[in-house]
Amino acid sequence: SLPAWERAFYAFLAEKERRSGSKRTVDAYSRTLQRFFGTLGKPPDQVTSQNVFAFAHGRGPSGREPALVTIGARLACVSSFYRFLIRMKILDSNPCDMVERPRVSPSPPRGLTPEDIRHSVTVFTDVDCTYCRRLHSQIDAYLAHGIEVRYMLYPRNGPASRSWGISEDIYCSSDRNKALTAAKLDRSFQTVACDTSVIQDTYALGQEIGFSGTPAIILEDGTLIGGYLPPDALNQRLNN
Repeated sequence: SLPAWERAFYAFLAEKERRSGSKRTVDAYSRTLQRFFGTLGKPPDQVTSQNVFAFAHGRGPSGREPALVTIGARLACVSSFYRFLIRMKILDSNPCDMVERPRVSPSPPRGLTPEDIRHSVTVFTDVDCTYCRRLHSQIDAYLAHGIEVRYMLYPRNGPASRSWGISEDIYCSSDRNKALTAAKLDRSFQTVACDTSVIQDTYALGQEIGFSGTPAIILEDGTLIGGYLPPDALNQRLNN
């Protein structure tokens, strides 16, 4: 029979296909991982951070130096597989964690025209959080009050959680707002492999601040509201 990690490889790809609904995305992950492990000639438990770095920054089949976005995508792909292995309790560490990621610019926030914005809040959201889903389902009501909502993807249960992988898939989608809505409705959406270091950065920030749950709403003056507020209540709070 196949080793546990090889069985996990096919389970990982199957999960990616269920989430993304895209065979092209799954093929891209499969090619990257097969090239990584095939070239290295090591099973996952023997891979080092140096091995990951060399692969991410090395020349690919084209023979050209990789662009920053390619380096980020390679790291995201390998790291995503290792987090799956950790979640399946096959491994307990991720060699990608010690490799520095290229910096990426965050997505523009969902919001209003500058003339319509009366207030702007930042919301740390987890796709599996019940009250985060309730807040998102009322997004149009917040916007109607002139409240611009800037989302930060914050999988509160950490890198081994289901919501971490989904957050990465959302971030890599060409339309993050639609992908976030789909994820909160447990629907599939199109995504690709990309640099997802911003998820780790957001998680580290939330841990540093000390978030105990989600949603976490940060007002313009830096005030933290730990929990859900309905549109009318948030509008009243902002105008007081």
